[in-house]
Amino acid sequence: MVIQARINDTTGDAERLAVVQRYHILDTPPDGAFDRITAIAIHQGELYQRLELANHQLQKLSLLDGLTQVANRYCFDQQLPTEWQRLQRAQAPLSLILCDIDYFKRYNDTYGQLAGDRCLQQVARLLQNTVHRPGNLVARYGGEEFVALLPETDLVGAKLVADRIEQGLKHLNIAHGESPMGRVTLSIGVAYQVPQQSSSPEDLVRQADQWLYQAKTAGRNTIRTQKR
Repeated sequence: MVIQARINDTTGDAERLAVVQRYHILDTPPDGAFDRITAIAIHQGELYQRLELANHQLQKLSLLDGLTQVANRYCFDQQLPTEWQRLQRAQAPLSLILCDIDYFKRYNDTYGQLAGDRCLQQVARLLQNTVHRPGNLVARYGGEEFVALLPETDLVGAKLVADRIEQGLKHLNIAHGESPMGRVTLSIGVAYQVPQQSSSPEDLVRQADQWLYQAKTAGRNTIRTQKR
C-alpha cells in the first residue's frame, strides 16, 4: 500500500503539485497506524510549504532596501547587465537616471536622523510612483543617491521622466532651511545608450555619474543630460 501527501505550492510562477512524502507498507498496518502515518505525511507537507514560502520571502527581502522599500544596490547590480544583454540583442535603447538629494547632510544635521529617514522614504516613494512603467527599476544606489533604470526608453523619454521627478518633488515641498532653495531638491544626471559589444553597462553608469556631477557643479536643483 502507498500513501501520498500532496500540497499546492503557490510560491512559483505557476501552481504545481509536489509529492512531499511517500510510505510503502508491505503488511497490513495495526489499528490506528494508517491514520498516524497519514497525519505525519500531511504535517511534513505543511512544513515543506512553509519552508518554500519563507525562502521566497527571504529572497524578496534580499533585493529590497530596508528603509525605503525600493530595490537595493545589489538588485540594481543584478538587473543592469541582464537588461544590457537583452537590449543589445534587440538593439533597443537603455536609459539611466542618477539622483542625489541636495544638501542632505545639512538636512540630517538640522532635523535629525529620523527626519532624514522620512525624507529618504518620501523621495523613494516619489521615484517609485513616477517611474512606474513595467520593466523599469528604481533602486537606492547608496546613501542619499537613487537610480532609475529605464529599458527601451530613449534620451527624450528619460528626460521627460526626470522632469516629472523634479516637478513631483517641487510639489511635495519638503522644507529644508539649510538649503538655498528652502526645500529638498535633487541633482539629476541622465545618460542613454543603445547597448553595443564595444561598450559596457559600467560605461552607462559612468556617464550618468558624470552628468550628475555636472548638475551639482551647476548649482544643484537641476538636470543635466548628454547630447544626442
